[in-house]
Amino acid sequence: MSRLTNQDVAAIAVALLGPEAAEAGLTSDPRHAVALELLSLPFNRLSDEQEDGSSSHLAPLAALVCASMRVDLRHNDLGPAAVAAMLGPLDPGADASGPEAPGAASDAASGLSHVQELSLDGNPIGDEGALCLAAALPRLSGLQCLGLEGCRLGSKGLIAVAAALQAGSCPDLLELRAGDALLGAAAGWGREQDAVYRLARGVRDGAPKLEVLSLRRIPTATAYAAATLASHLEEHQGLTVIDLCGCRLAGEGAAAMARLSVVNERVEEFGLRATGAGDEGAMAWAAAIRGGSGAAVLDLRQCRIGDEGLTELLAAVGEAAEAGRPVPARLLLWGNAWLEAPSARRELLSLVEAGIASPRPEMAEEAMLVDCEPTVVDGEVQIAHSPFD
Repeated sequence: MSRLTNQDVAAIAVALLGPEAAEAGLTSDPRHAVALELLSLPFNRLSDEQEDGSSSHLAPLAALVCASMRVDLRHNDLGPAAVAAMLGPLDPGADASGPEAPGAASDAASGLSHVQELSLDGNPIGDEGALCLAAALPRLSGLQCLGLEGCRLGSKGLIAVAAALQAGSCPDLLELRAGDALLGAAAGWGREQDAVYRLARGVRDGAPKLEVLSLRRIPTATAYAAATLASHLEEHQGLTVIDLCGCRLAGEGAAAMARLSVVNERVEEFGLRATGAGDEGAMAWAAAIRGGSGAAVLDLRQCRIGDEGLTELLAAVGEAAEAGRPVPARLLLWGNAWLEAPSARRELLSLVEAGIASPRPEMAEEAMLVDCEPTVVDGEVQIAHSPFD
């Protein structure tokens, strides 16, 4: 099946909204009422490209966005011109070089207050597009989900979005995805750390209802990023999921998240896959579990954890369970050094025999699921080797 192009979207807009509305594009005209609950066009061929350099071909897409409550445009080829067409351009006199969100050129985006979801993941909007988005966020007051993962944001764009959030632009925001950002690509030394700092403050001060924060696969996100997030989110009342999979947190960063899980028991899920947590991170989480961690899901897959760290972590689970304290419902440990971890295997077997844990998903309703890719031969658990070790 062929993927849709801008021309196909124009035909759809005319059919759904009529030729006048499709040609008008983004507008605050009350005659252009909300017509669609969901506009879902992911994995198509929508783009900024136009031979004459104009953006008129984006008007039908903008009209559809203006008429929709939920917008899913993931993994197209939409750039900054599309963002400007859909959300409103920057004010020509705005200073887009500073950390604050720039102003919008007009109030046309006021017609977007009904939008609840805007998923732009996988589109190359870059910093320029992020600045347009940041300028429009005050008028996206009803936004609940914002997806910017893989949008090639640098520090400037992420800081502008963070500044808009901190100012209270989207008080009902529930989910923010900003992973795969190239924070150091368009910034000087230290700006990537500033971006994480500003984002943490933006979430703390301006997004009190945020439940899901995903910052996956940011190459410049290190232990500092984890520590910064932890320090700013200790008292956040809404957050339940923090996903930092693929970031370079190492043991120190994983330890910062472990401490957060004790201080803020509302956070139920920590995604730390492929973060290099190692034995140091595993031991920090063991201490957190003994100390009353509220984590229900702990993902430490492919984290280079050895026998010492795995053993300590599983032992902490056993101690907490025997003492009647909460333990994670899912402990994901696949891709660590199980073949060289005889003590950890014995610890897992003892948990299985006690009915505390199960290595098999079908038994997870009765016990904690320890996902470590095991095989069971004659009733004995044998841990399979991970190809990633």
